[in-house]
Amino acid sequence: MKRVLVNGITGHLGYAIAKLLKIKGYEVRGTMRRLSRLSNFPHLQKLGIEIVEADNLDQVSMERALSGMEGFFQVAAVFDMTAKDPVKSVVDPNLLGTERALHAAAAAGVKRVVYTSSITAVGTTRPGQSPKDEDDWNLNAVEPYTRSKALSERRAWELAEELHLNLVSVLPGNMLGPDFAEPTPNIDFIVNALNGKIPVALPMSLSYVDVRDAADAHIRVYEHREASGRYIATGETWSFSKMLGEIKRLRPKAKTSDKVVPIAFARLMPFFDATLHRITGAPRVITSATIKEYLGMKQLFASKRLQEGMGWQARPIQESLADTLEWIDQIALKTPNG
Repeated sequence: MKRVLVNGITGHLGYAIAKLLKIKGYEVRGTMRRLSRLSNFPHLQKLGIEIVEADNLDQVSMERALSGMEGFFQVAAVFDMTAKDPVKSVVDPNLLGTERALHAAAAAGVKRVVYTSSITAVGTTRPGQSPKDEDDWNLNAVEPYTRSKALSERRAWELAEELHLNLVSVLPGNMLGPDFAEPTPNIDFIVNALNGKIPVALPMSLSYVDVRDAADAHIRVYEHREASGRYIATGETWSFSKMLGEIKRLRPKAKTSDKVVPIAFARLMPFFDATLHRITGAPRVITSATIKEYLGMKQLFASKRLQEGMGWQARPIQESLADTLEWIDQIALKTPNG
């Protein structure tokens, strides 16, 4: 099944999946919501893949994009930390986009769907708790994007049963790595740390994975006919303190430190973050919902299903961070040249 569609081709992960598929000899079609923006992504054109206009909120356009495709990588999702109405701007579109994209896949007769979820759909652990796995769900999440990913993936599984879709889901960690055209929230965090906008660390820990390894996980579960269910694809868990300390080690001139602020002060950080965004336009990286969801918690996960069943391995985060910093240096956050 060598003819596949990647929905969300302009994103960090979507591009990485398409690039690896192309290397492996697949006939790849990618979607953009507006082809008029294609000039902003010259690296996509250099991939030598077909790019069509489609929006997963528009089922008709998705059916057209999926016509003749044997496989479907549903990667696209909405992320917006500045939305005035997060339910209307994030949660509802991600749910509706999942529904319409999967209905389109069923109508087009797609043989296999790989659905991109997130480790946020699994949840976090308190200090001392065991790592979470694919049996866990985070359906009571309060942070809008996190909630949208949990509810959307649950809906995807309901639709897979209703529509008789051959579906498998991949749940990547927080992605680092090169080849991004536009900065993601994880990249914004690193850039802000370099520029002195994150001078200290919050008492939080996240699980990270290289985007190239996340793409590899998607293709492995697509190619393994016996693959089924959910697959967590993440690597090491690092505290914010460790991440900022490593950034400082790799870039000594970075205006940040690994000093951890007290929890009481950390609760005030969303206010300062919002003020900085309002005054300078800097991307939001910490909201009150983020604090409620992650403060004092850890993202600890087991990726055994991928490792033992698919032979998947995640590279060291030090390597991913170094490559991310080099890419930032190379492009200075301008459109990459491929």
